[in-house]
Amino acid sequence: VSKIELDEVIRLTSLVAERHSNSRYLDESYLLLGKARLYEGDFINATEVFKYLNSNNNSEEIRQQGLIWLMRSYLESKDLLKADEISKEISKLSIDKKNRADFYIVKAAFHQRNNEPALAAAFLDESLKYMKKSTKKARAHYIAGQLYSSLQRGSLARNNWLRVVKNKPTYDLEFNAGIELLMLGSDLGANANAVFLKMLEDRKNVDLKDKIYFKMAESKAKKGNYSSAIKDFSQSANLATNANQKASAYLKIAEIYHTKIQDYELASVYYDSTLININLRTPGYEEISKKANSLADFVKYQRVLHLEDSLQTLAAMNPLALESKIDEMLKTEDLEKKKNSEEAAKLVEAQNNEAISGNSGSSNPNKWFFYDQVSLSR
Repeated sequence: VSKIELDEVIRLTSLVAERHSNSRYLDESYLLLGKARLYEGDFINATEVFKYLNSNNNSEEIRQQGLIWLMRSYLESKDLLKADEISKEISKLSIDKKNRADFYIVKAAFHQRNNEPALAAAFLDESLKYMKKSTKKARAHYIAGQLYSSLQRGSLARNNWLRVVKNKPTYDLEFNAGIELLMLGSDLGANANAVFLKMLEDRKNVDLKDKIYFKMAESKAKKGNYSSAIKDFSQSANLATNANQKASAYLKIAEIYHTKIQDYELASVYYDSTLININLRTPGYEEISKKANSLADFVKYQRVLHLEDSLQTLAAMNPLALESKIDEMLKTEDLEKKKNSEEAAKLVEAQNNEAISGNSGSSNPNKWFFYDQVSLSR
């Protein structure tokens, strides 16, 4: 939903509250107003609307929904204590099936934020019992699969991902569930890369290439092929249009450099890139931020120590050895500059050749017109 649409919802529901105080739709209008505020990230006003609805309503069902959304509002604003208080209040009520499903979903999100994946999975399982076949249920099964996967419960993860397909999923959900099942499969070994490459060639997946590269990189990282995994994570970040996807890819690269390769300088660079793109409400943001800041300080002091050691080593040399060392350093610097300029020249030449061939080349008769870039450009 776009901001323009949310603003229109806020305008219309506010009109009902201001001009039609006796309307039969007043409670529903307040509920929609609170939801729109919440989706816009205006947690303070959203919370006030849901609190008002809790005290002023004509329907017990609406009151229950208002409390559930109030809990969600506190959860989104990271006030876990208030969210827990509202949760206990809701638990005392005799809530109907539909509201029970929504309540258990928010409870699952609460425990996930509280770093309690087992409880989150349990409440998500409870919510699924009260949900009808729908895209919402497909999404809940997908998240349950992720939670069970993180708990090393492969069979439960598989069962949930298999059920995604049976509950009216979007193409993205079905695709992601398929990839998770592929990653979980026992036959992932030697054929994994070929399967991922086939997915990349499928025209239906043109908007999902960032996710394919991400999963391909994860499978390589599990096998210890870190250099290739870093390339695929980088490709995922380059192709991603979603900032959170970019952040996830950069975070994976940072973790590989930090814990596996132990190149702390590069790890620090990628942690910085993660912080630039990450959503501040992402679970674990504070931990990532602290790690990034600590690593940045460590790298800074490491550079100072390295420079100090180098200067002391040079200062301890006799004049002839020092002069020879400086000549060697200057020659190395000149060679690096020459190498960089040659590589830059080759890159420019390759780009020029590509542009010329693109302008003068003929179209491929075996391709459909709109898949042929040359024909399309003409």
